[in-house]
Amino acid sequence: MSDLVLKPATILGVVGAALLMLACEVRSQDVPPLPEDKIEAADARSDAAGIENSRDFQKRKQQSAVAGLLMLGLLCGVFLFLILVVVFWARRIRLESTQPLPDQQPGDPLWYLKKPSAISDASTSGFDGEET
Repeated sequence: MSDLVLKPATILGVVGAALLMLACEVRSQDVPPLPEDKIEAADARSDAAGIENSRDFQKRKQQSAVAGLLMLGLLCGVFLFLILVVVFWARRIRLESTQPLPDQQPGDPLWYLKKPSAISDASTSGFDGEET
């Protein structure tokens, strides 16, 4: 029995083909025309239901408009918050960048000429909390 090795290109091709087949539109069959008497009866029923459907449609339309405005308001609020965060952060960074750096004492320029024991004593004396 041979080992089946799936390459990424093969997997991508199969998944792409499956998505393409799912995305293809299934065409509905054409409805044969109705006789005239059935059309008139359907029109009479649809007039009564049309008023009720129009009220439902208006209600759904209003709900969609309110939901859309809420989403737009939320989006504007989030963007305003992000802009304020950037403004305050930039102000803080600008203030910190204008402050002078702390004074630093220059190191010994001939540090490489000292004996290793003197360097290790000097480096450990400041970090362990003991005074020499």
